Amino acid sequence: MSKTELFVRKQAGGMFTVTNEAMTTGSIFWVHNSTGTDAAGNGQNPDSPFATIDYAIGKCTANKFDRIMVMPGHSETVTGAGGITVDVAGVSIIGMGGYSLNPQILMDGANTVTCLITAANVTLENLTFKAGHADIAIWGKVTGKGCTIKNCRFIENTAGENWVDVIHAGTADNDYDGLVIDGCEFIMDDAACVTAIDLLKNSKDVKILNNRITGDFDASPFAPVYSANTEIHKNILVENNLIHNAHNGDAVTGISIANVDSTGWIIRNHVGHQDIAGETPILAGAAGLYVGENYASGVLGTASGYIYPAIDS
Repeated sequence: MSKTELFVRKQAGGMFTVTNEAMTTGSIFWVHNSTGTDAAGNGQNPDSPFATIDYAIGKCTANKFDRIMVMPGHSETVTGAGGITVDVAGVSIIGMGGYSLNPQILMDGANTVTCLITAANVTLENLTFKAGHADIAIWGKVTGKGCTIKNCRFIENTAGENWVDVIHAGTADNDYDGLVIDGCEFIMDDAACVTAIDLLKNSKDVKILNNRITGDFDASPFAPVYSANTEIHKNILVENNLIHNAHNGDAVTGISIANVDSTGWIIRNHVGHQDIAGETPILAGAAGLYVGENYASGVLGTASGYIYPAIDS
């Protein structure tokens, strides 16, 4: 079947569904745990899907921009380091279904990096990842350029099951250039949580947009969005993020990107904190970074935020 044709299948009761295969230049693979099997000949249509995401990744071809459609209600448990490894360039892994029906991936490996994104131009979208063990070191590490993580949820499966850090970006300078983290939710209540997003190496063109981050980020460096001040970020955009940090000590409670050679924007973010003396909502030490129209408050529920940093005269 050519990519401009329509894939038509008949369902029970005589109903037809139509999928336009022109929406990608590559192949489309389907995944569902309860109706699928990881075997040759499966995965080509929703009636006989694969059972696991990692198996579907292995069937993709680099730079064809294949899509893996993870079907509503999919539930998968991943154990061990790199239990999901996205090592095929151009692959999109897209969850179908809304809220409780979108795919649920329980990451249940102790003290490991559970997801690795090593290939370029990878997209993860509309997936829920649950920490299934206490103090898992990292949800995942991004070392491929052009990665997009969009509308995903990172949550604790039950109380006491958590990641210490959620997303780590970079093993070498600029290996994750073009990273976009957009519209995601990070809900980390355990006090062992340290960061939601940690930019570990130099970067270009990173965008952290429209995310909601709540938790008790109770260990150094305390800031949910963080980069060590040794790392340089060129053309970075950190915008419209909502952060509520329950940590109650002197710390950077929201965003810390402080290398003096960094350039870009930290704008229109909101940071809720505990109003402890010495707390800093946003730390940005670079003259090349425009930091403005951010708001912070330590009196949540009863007062609007104060603008941070102070208005220029």
